[in-house]
Parts: sequence; structure tokens; C-alpha cells
Amino acid sequence: MNNNPFHQFMIQDPPNLIGRDFLVRQILGGITESQPVSYQVVSFRTMGSTALLKYLSHPSGAITRQEGISRIPRHFRQPNHLILFYLDCNFYYQQEPFSAWMLEKILADGRLGSIEKEIGGNELFAINHLLIQAVNQQKRIVFLFDHFENALRNIPQSEATELRPLVDLSAIITATEKTLVEIKEDAASSWFGGQMVPINLDPLSNGDARILLKAALDPNREREPIAEYYQLLPETGRYPYYILKGASQWYELRKRYPNLEQAELKELWASRLLTKDFYSEFFRFWTHIKPTQQESLIQLSKSRDKHNVSSLNRQSLDSLMDMGLVIWERDSYQFFSRLWERFVELKAEEANIENEIPENTGREAGKLFTSREEALLIYLQKHPGEIRLYKDILNAVWHEEDTDDNRHLLRQIIMRVRRKLKLRSSQEVIVTHRQKGYEYRNKFHETE
Repeated sequence: MNNNPFHQFMIQDPPNLIGRDFLVRQILGGITESQPVSYQVVSFRTMGSTALLKYLSHPSGAITRQEGISRIPRHFRQPNHLILFYLDCNFYYQQEPFSAWMLEKILADGRLGSIEKEIGGNELFAINHLLIQAVNQQKRIVFLFDHFENALRNIPQSEATELRPLVDLSAIITATEKTLVEIKEDAASSWFGGQMVPINLDPLSNGDARILLKAALDPNREREPIAEYYQLLPETGRYPYYILKGASQWYELRKRYPNLEQAELKELWASRLLTKDFYSEFFRFWTHIKPTQQESLIQLSKSRDKHNVSSLNRQSLDSLMDMGLVIWERDSYQFFSRLWERFVELKAEEANIENEIPENTGREAGKLFTSREEALLIYLQKHPGEIRLYKDILNAVWHEEDTDDNRHLLRQIIMRVRRKLKLRSSQEVIVTHRQKGYEYRNKFHETE
């Protein structure tokens, strides 16, 4: 990964936030108004909320770039007059009051000075004292709480009520996967009231997505065919994380398998993203949404005419649009990426299997298996009665190495294939040989 330009681009500090200029200007304009505006950014974690908050708060980030400076009043451009604190609530532990954790971070930073007198354990008093002192010095303080749900869930309503003055003395930006009210209504209302302006993160435009790829690949532009990476965008979608992660995987596979045909390489690339790189995030999406929303996604995946919305649950799909899982393009509802759509199709297929679809449904046997499962089954069928080693299966079927992660994925796919074989035939079985591999047997042929 050291020479992979897309991987290097992903770990830049501050992030190179392409395609979010309007949003950056909106937020910087709001937090520097005479009566500062507070915002809640609602999106899943891989859709850009952390990158946005880090870009806003970094000393070399938004406040030093042209798109940021243009919206900051001249007074706040002076050194230490616009102070942004990035606080990752993944590191907050509920054993201590939230105000104590905040004060510890503020004092460690040092930009608001220190507390000279004994505060007697009243951390909230100390924070208010520092904020009032900053306001009197015509400074603007902004707290950026990332992964804020981890804190809000553990803040009692009584403490949330005591934290309310912070909204008047500073601007606050939270990043969460659900709205604050959905996470904990009583605490959110006691602390923020109705003063938080919601922000949803949309995918980049097609033009900005291409600019992002070109910016990441720029040092290698003479050696890498940029058009290949543009063609990946419909599969990955246009959120920066998925664009760069998909491009990074393509870059690695092209180097590793230079003689593989383009179609085969793309199938390997898609399979790897779907079962490894993107799987955990897609699974999180699936488990975080409601069953009615899951059903709406399944119906959307089955819909041949996505322009005909009369048969779809529009209210449910609109809520999924707010989450970024569905987008509105070409006058129709669309999945944000084709790989996400394929994941939903697999979930629908699993649900059908769990409901034990009978053989007489008319479903063709060949259609019962995904391409990945079918490739595995065909390989094993070519060697009936033979123990095929893990490393041989992984290499021959998917060009993968024999690692613990790949063995785990192999076991998961074998398990799905076995369930489907039971639907198709009682004669075909796959036998596990512990610490070795798998063997395909057809009982019908054995009895002939």
C-alpha cells in the first residue's frame, strides 16, 4: 500500500476535501454569524462526516483555504479568534461526566488558557468561565463532536440541561449516524432545543468524483490509465471513501495480475470489495435500518422500471435518501452504488433461502447461486470425491491467498452453497475435512 496513490490520498491530514466547497462555506458562514449557528451532520461514518469535521478544524484545513476564508468575517481571521475544537466521542467513557471529559480536552489543548483558581469539581462552571472569557475577547469557539451518539446515549437529562449554556456561548457541530432526537430525545431537547440545523452529505457530482480520482492519481498520471478508474464510479458510488477505496483495490489488483483479462479482473475486484472491503460497512447499513426500509430496498432492487414509483414505498425511500443509501438521479430512485445494490440482492436471496423456497417455484437452478458461489461449486464438481485444499480452492476460484480472512470468507460461502444445494437436490453434499479443505460428493453417482 506504500506506493498506492489512492491509499496515500485517503490518509492525508488534513483531508483533501474535494467537492464540498458549498457545504464548507455554509458552515463557516453560519458559525461566524453574530448569533452563531450550530449544525448536526447526519450520515453513516464512511460517507464523509469525519473528513468534513477534521477539515474544518485542522489548522491547515478549511480556515486557511480560499473556499473557507471567503466566508469568514475579517475579524475572525486574526490568529486564535476562531477556535475550533475537534473532539472524537469514541474516546469518551461514561464513567465520568461529559463536562469533565470536555474540560480535560480543552485544558490539554491550551488555546483557551487555563483555570487559575480551584474549581471544586465543578467542570461545567470552569468551561462556562473559559467560554465567557473568550466571548469577552471577541473570540468564537466551535466544538466539533465526532461520533457524538457515543456520548449522547450516556448523558443523563440532568447533565444535558446543565450543558445548555454551551449553545449560547459557542457554536456546536455534531456528527452522528442518526438525528439527535432519534438517538436520545430527552437529552437532545434539554441540551440543544431546536437550535441544530441538520446537514446531510450527498454523493459527489460525477465531475467532482473524477476530479478526486485525478487528484489522487496525479503523481502517477503518466503510468496509469485514468479512464479505467472513471469506469469504476457506477460500481463504487460517488462518496469519497468508496471512490478511493475502490480505486485503491483496482490499483493493487492491476499490479498483482497484469495478465488477467479486463472482465475477469473486474469480477475479481467487485467480489473482493463486496465480500471484504465494503462488506462490514454494507452490513452496518443493513442492520441499522428498519425492517420496512430493508423491504423497500429489496423492492427497489427487484423493480425493473425505477421510474415507476407508484409500486414503491416513497416515504421509506425518502428516509433512505436522507441517510445517503438511496439517491435520486435520472428522475428515479437509485442505489448509491451498484455494489450496494448487489449486497441488497444477496440479502434478499438469503431471506428467500431462509424461508425455504420450494423447488416448484420455477426458479432456475443456475439462478439460485451468485457468480461467486457458482464458480466455487463448479470447481468442486470438477473434482468429485477429491479433497481440495483451502489454498488450491482460493487460488483456482478467486486468485486469493490462503489467509485467515480468506478462509473465513470461504467458510461463509460454503455454508450458503450447502443451504442452496439442499433446495436443489438431496444428493449433492460438500464435506468438510478439518484443517485440510472440502470434498464434493454426489450420492446419486456413488450408488450407480
